[in-house]
Amino acid sequence: MPKSYEEQLMEYENLCANLPDAILIIAKDGRLLMISKQMEEMSGYKKEAWLEKNVFDVPFVPDSEKILLKENLKKRFLGETIPPYPIEVSPKNGVKMFVEINGCIIRYGGEEAVLLLMRDITQRKIAEEKLKETYVELERMNKHLIGRELRMLELKKEIQRLKG
Repeated sequence: MPKSYEEQLMEYENLCANLPDAILIIAKDGRLLMISKQMEEMSGYKKEAWLEKNVFDVPFVPDSEKILLKENLKKRFLGETIPPYPIEVSPKNGVKMFVEINGCIIRYGGEEAVLLLMRDITQRKIAEEKLKETYVELERMNKHLIGRELRMLELKKEIQRLKG
């Protein structure tokens, strides 16, 4: 037996409520049509602070990232496929955070919109930064040790020449 509209709606709401990623639905003009509970939790801003506002007016996305976000939204509406990409965001609590954005075009409320998923990748970014720092330190140590070894070889050759 086919499910009623209300049953289908409840299933979709349950699905959205239980996804680990934050969800935003953005209209062509930039208006936020829907945000998930996870988006509220991630950003620290209540749904009322988001809905019907332009995505570029919400302080969660810093000015430095709005240009990229705006360009990629335009590209999505033009039919381009945009691979997932990271941006830095500013939650209400002020703790710097990184998210990965992925999205696609959908129909929502009878209009074309972009569905964006935001995944918190802050811990991954921190680990990547530590890895880079470790690599730089190892390169420095390697250069120092190899330089020392080369000097030792030169000294040995000089000693051999002098004995010679």
